[in-house]
Amino acid sequence: MLDKRPDTHCVARVHVCFLCLVLLVCIITAAITHLSLDPLKKKINSQLSKTFYNQLGKYDPKASNGPDVVVRSVYVDLRHRYGHRNATVFLIEVRKHFLYTSLITGCTVGDHFTSVFKIHPIYINGKTGKLIDEKPSLTHAMALVDCFDLPASNGSKAALLYRTNINGFVIPAESERPVYIPYHHSDNSPYTIAACLAVVYGRPTFLKDWLQYQKAIGITHVHIIADASFNGFELPYIKSDLSSGFLTIDIWKVWLKTNTEIHYHSQMLAYHDCIYRYQGTYDYIMMVDQDDFFVPLNPNRTSLHWYIDNWCQEGACVFDWVEYYPDCGLTKDNGGIPPGNLTSRLVSQSHKWLPFKKSLYRVLDTIEVGIHDPREMMPRTGGKTVPDNQAYVAHLRAFRRPPNGC
Repeated sequence: MLDKRPDTHCVARVHVCFLCLVLLVCIITAAITHLSLDPLKKKINSQLSKTFYNQLGKYDPKASNGPDVVVRSVYVDLRHRYGHRNATVFLIEVRKHFLYTSLITGCTVGDHFTSVFKIHPIYINGKTGKLIDEKPSLTHAMALVDCFDLPASNGSKAALLYRTNINGFVIPAESERPVYIPYHHSDNSPYTIAACLAVVYGRPTFLKDWLQYQKAIGITHVHIIADASFNGFELPYIKSDLSSGFLTIDIWKVWLKTNTEIHYHSQMLAYHDCIYRYQGTYDYIMMVDQDDFFVPLNPNRTSLHWYIDNWCQEGACVFDWVEYYPDCGLTKDNGGIPPGNLTSRLVSQSHKWLPFKKSLYRVLDTIEVGIHDPREMMPRTGGKTVPDNQAYVAHLRAFRRPPNGC
């Protein structure tokens, strides 16, 4: 009688082949994610972005009365990257569907034109945002557009070229500001640190103390990007810091409605404006709000320079972010507290460690930043976390009290 039981050797070979196939898939997946198949990885991500966006972010032409494209500023980046000798970087607010339907067609600077460019959509939630439309109710997104190998000079006019539909006429969106090539200081000068505060509106609660404190921790310069509602120009401390050169303020016209057309006053685009404006002018930039106070835990090491020397020689360094409650009250200042340090004057020391961070960037290593963390850095650089027993950033949360009361 014929034995119909399976041959155990054949079964074993099938299992081995199956395991080999699984292993091969894992290797290919790892390569796409981490190793040499970067172009394929980017293509897959782009297709996924387009697919998910089409499902979750359908374009409604009646949803916004704002302009199609706003070019906030244009900077020349002299670093070699993506196989090109330089990039002219356009910082834009743009209708979402333009990013994935080939409606951006090129760039002009003066009399020069190129169709060789790379678009960096600025995703609010990082990796998650590259797979789905994370803010489907918004009509516009923020992006950087690298236009490669264009001759450029300070003061040139620049425009991004686009169509409103695939068969439409090409339209130029001229930059609000002329092309700017950042000033590069001498390599022999001591390294400098700037702070970027964006986007400021109205009259910020802690700004006077915050500005004073930046000087105490070694900040060389503060750059504020504000919208037209900012009303602090007549304040004596603002006038003083502007006249000394410690402070600069750039007003951005509001073209799009916050949280219906664009995310939170285009804060992330403003952060990138700081990075590209001061590339080579200042060595490091810290992205903070006027209610964020750097807290060194070593009383003999109050300057940011010491933390840079130990953790931030290249790339970025990342600090823990801790929420405090100023509405419980402030004590009077005294001689033992660095000027402007409101954290030391809080009546309540109740606090909460937040799941987000605050970062300090070496500017020449930085391509793209997040609200809280580094995104894309130059090759062989990255972020390093400063231990929470050395320093952190306190977030003074106005209009909120600790869960258990003051």
